[in-house]
Amino acid sequence: MRDSYSLILLSLFTFATCARSETVKCEPHVSVKRVRFAGELIFAPKKLEKEMDLRGETSQAVEEGVARVRSLYLIAGYLDVNVHAEIDHDLATVFIEPGRKYDLPPGLCTNLQNQRREAERLGLLDFSASLAPGDSGALVVTGPVFRVGRIEFLGNHHHSDAWMRRNLRLIEGELFDYRLLRRSLDRLRQTGQFDRVEALEPVRDDDSANVTIRVTEGKRGFWRISGPAGPVRIGGSMQASLGARVFSTLLVSASIAPLGPPFLTTAARLTPVLSLTRPFTPGDGWLSGISIAPQLGWKLGLFSTLQGYGTTQVQQRLLGLLAGNRQPPLPVTVDRKSGDAVMICPSPPQKLNLLRKAATFGVYFLGAL
Repeated sequence: MRDSYSLILLSLFTFATCARSETVKCEPHVSVKRVRFAGELIFAPKKLEKEMDLRGETSQAVEEGVARVRSLYLIAGYLDVNVHAEIDHDLATVFIEPGRKYDLPPGLCTNLQNQRREAERLGLLDFSASLAPGDSGALVVTGPVFRVGRIEFLGNHHHSDAWMRRNLRLIEGELFDYRLLRRSLDRLRQTGQFDRVEALEPVRDDDSANVTIRVTEGKRGFWRISGPAGPVRIGGSMQASLGARVFSTLLVSASIAPLGPPFLTTAARLTPVLSLTRPFTPGDGWLSGISIAPQLGWKLGLFSTLQGYGTTQVQQRLLGLLAGNRQPPLPVTVDRKSGDAVMICPSPPQKLNLLRKAATFGVYFLGAL
């Protein structure tokens, strides 16, 4: 009976989605598995499929994909493009009428992204851009300057507000810089303590903007089976561990690992090892990333602690630098007689992007050895 109610509710939701959508026509029961394109495509079907990037089998997923395809044509100068989809059973057909091509200002999206970044630096929360066919450039509208008001947290049941604040780059009383907010969220994710980290829309109070950061804490217990990223002679042997978070950032774990020479012809002795770990967190910096295993003895234990500490510090700090701070996509409203459309200017590529990716892979590989 419960499954029947769920099916009815899902059907009503799908029907409502189809009814209010102007770009997707479909039957109430849809499960889209295939997409085809019809009309004057201009772009190759494979490029359109990649841009469509269907992220589900629902009509809503198709509608989101249609918006991405429409944005592709808008960025290319086809400001009058008409893109809509029809769903028949498991097939979504996307119809495209590109219309006339307009000459857009060179580097339009890049310039707008740079202007928004400068606005963020100055504490401007509001930044909107619009464009109409035939315009020589985009119209940019900004709002007043804001400073950071109160920073509050939700969901941190086992982590104090003081510890959370140590990981932030956004400071109360300073100019409100969205880039620093994004960096603060990345640093909280880097701690590995949370399954989800997000910031709610800032609440404005005169010339201040209050921020609420909502987190979902991870499970207190964990288990893992790990092995070398390469030959046993280089990376050591496999090991299994079981642990739990005792306090907010203190872990106790018990591992079973073969101790002895890592040769394939030599049977190493399985030995349980109890360790106490304070994982690396950006806010605690050099006072984190420490793991102590008293059972290994003074010499071997000290060497293992120093080796693990150095590896963790280098790895985590390099990963933070290599990740950079990408700007989110920028929506630009295109004013048209047939109805407004949204052009999504993509995130600007980071400098030395390929080198960053290669270096990141290398850091992860060396850390696994």
